[in-house]
Amino acid sequence: MREIFVEKSYENQSVLVTGGSGFIGKVLIEKLLRQCKNIKHVFILLRSKNGEGIEKRFENFKNLIVFNKLRKSNPKVFEKLRAIEGDLMEENAGLSKSDEEYLKKNLNFIIHCAASVRFDEPLKKALKINTLSTRDLLNLAEKCENLKAFVHVSTAFSNTNQSVIYEKIYEPICDYKHVVKLAENNEDEELNKILQNALQVFPNTYIFTKNLTEKLVSDYTHLPISIVRPSIVCPSHIEPELGWIDSMNGPMGVLMGASSGILRTVHGNGELLCDLIPCDYVTNCIVAAGASISTSPSKALEIYNCTSSQQMPMTWNEFLDLGQKTYSKYPSTKVLWYPGGRMCSNYYGYLLYFLFFQFLPAILIDVCSVLAGKKRWAIKLQRKIFDSLKVFEYFLINSWQWDSKNFQLLSQRINVEERRNFNFDVSSLDLKQYIEHWVIGSRRFIMKLDDATIPEAKRKFIFLYWLDVIVKSLFIGGFVYFLIRMYTKIAMNVIAAN
Repeated sequence: MREIFVEKSYENQSVLVTGGSGFIGKVLIEKLLRQCKNIKHVFILLRSKNGEGIEKRFENFKNLIVFNKLRKSNPKVFEKLRAIEGDLMEENAGLSKSDEEYLKKNLNFIIHCAASVRFDEPLKKALKINTLSTRDLLNLAEKCENLKAFVHVSTAFSNTNQSVIYEKIYEPICDYKHVVKLAENNEDEELNKILQNALQVFPNTYIFTKNLTEKLVSDYTHLPISIVRPSIVCPSHIEPELGWIDSMNGPMGVLMGASSGILRTVHGNGELLCDLIPCDYVTNCIVAAGASISTSPSKALEIYNCTSSQQMPMTWNEFLDLGQKTYSKYPSTKVLWYPGGRMCSNYYGYLLYFLFFQFLPAILIDVCSVLAGKKRWAIKLQRKIFDSLKVFEYFLINSWQWDSKNFQLLSQRINVEERRNFNFDVSSLDLKQYIEHWVIGSRRFIMKLDDATIPEAKRKFIFLYWLDVIVKSLFIGGFVYFLIRMYTKIAMNVIAAN
């Protein structure tokens, strides 16, 4: 078994990270700067946005919460972080000639994290961001004079048309070269036909374009490439902070909605296995994958299913139950109602539950708001929740098995002294502790609540519990009373008729 020395692999090396301002990208850059102490440079692609130039955006980037510990422990390390002006929506990643020449001479690693994770992205735009930009970066990699590794961050869901997903390349449902050509030639009618066929197989344009892109990447056989396929990326376990998160996407949004009491039901099969992976485990795997391919004698394509369900099986019901138990220990002062509810596998049952326990209460809240002279918000919020859940429900009503032998072996191949610093051994993850970190992180980084507010939040939580009990008792009592009245009336009519 070939041993990997991670820090040594990045010693005096320059790394380009795309998607550096994204969720995974931030954690990855922090990790490279903090743990790979002798790294030479970390380059990030930035573009002007909302009237801000890259200089201003770069300064704002360095002041993000994710870098708090690093700023305190080693502020000089940010001298190694460089911003390069670029835009993945543009040809050749929007690089200037001078920047391209500089990167060709100095770049050793390219870690491509950038992607559009919007599931409803128009196909042409999704192709541009997820597929064409990857091709542009691979073309840049070909020109680099001393490239050691190209790490492509894909998704574990890139092959959802397979029930068991192995760490290999699958043939896409159509020729990616043809689809790319149509996009470049603006042949929208033909693209739309392909999209209609693709949506019979894949749930959205994100998965479809990721599927095509993996085949594209695999065709660059002369380059040292690793593909990392994370499943559902969740808050950190340990690094850079316990439960660090800055995104409401996926299960985080579900957990936040449930913990605040505004989300009472989700359409999904609670008995299916979920596959959640901490973001720090993902970044550790990415860094290790780069180190592995950079020292591989054969330079053959390496693929890693960065997943958890094989080593740490957990159903959605178990996840939600753990979450409910944990946020009763660390409740929020922003909770609106006592948390509760259920996951419904029957779609019509879900709609009824949503109507009675989310939409009708929202109407009541908005009526009260109008009477109090305040702005309506509840119905609008529930509509947004309903639309968001529709996008996510595909992953709650379907299940896949991932073979993760390469992923597990990669963790074992890291030399013993570094293994703790680059840990992504899912089998050693304490689920209870992780969910606890997750809930604590949501309070600190999403709701911006100080830990000192926990006693106050617990008092509110207890009050809402008893209020919930009273309201439910009144509702059930009223319903029983209604049934008794109806039965009595019918019985009296029958007696009168006889």
